Amino acid sequence: MLSSELPEEMTVKEVAKALGVRYMTVLRWIGDEWLEAFKRGGQWRIRREEFERFRREGNRPKKEEEEEGGEFIEDTIDQNN
Repeated sequence: MLSSELPEEMTVKEVAKALGVRYMTVLRWIGDEWLEAFKRGGQWRIRREEFERFRREGNRPKKEEEEEGGEFIEDTIDQNN
């Protein structure tokens, strides 16, 4: 999916489908603060820019956390390679 085809805000289900992971995996990433999200109307939302950063960097903590010794998470975006 091209960036221009993505909505400005994505739901957890949309992110999970786009990355080929389970809904609960995305919720864990949000809870662990590896994927930045916010709530709108009681539902988690992820901004397109944050989704693209996360996809580009490959399931890793944000740069600041890496510098502080953050660990990589077990799941991988590209599970088929």
